[in-house]
Amino acid sequence: MPAYDYDATVSSIVQHRREAYGTSPPVEVHIRLEHLQKSVELFSNLSAHCPMTPLLWMQYAEDAAAVVSGLLAAEGGGGGSGGDNGNNGGEEAKAQAAETRLNILELAIDEFPGCALLRLRHLEA
Repeated sequence: MPAYDYDATVSSIVQHRREAYGTSPPVEVHIRLEHLQKSVELFSNLSAHCPMTPLLWMQYAEDAAAVVSGLLAAEGGGGGSGGDNGNNGGEEAKAQAAETRLNILELAIDEFPGCALLRLRHLEA
């Protein structure tokens, strides 16, 4: 018997993504980040137990990149008046988020080497 419930896990991921990316009312940054972190945890748990579909892998990559970007922005957001440091921090956050996205998409391509959609998303990222 598996130690996870696939349907419940995917439903929970969907709910957290809805809360994070909800359109009305706008979600506060820290609440959005909490939901994205939970989503990434659930994706990680799911991928450890069973193969995920290409769409789930793409969502996982986007959410993980958003978490990295959000955490780095929050870490650097408390800075002072240095305009250059803020810009460099923003660029560093974007670069690390992009690297996270690419790494996860590469794992997905390893699992689904014939999936053209994954390869296209990897190239676009």
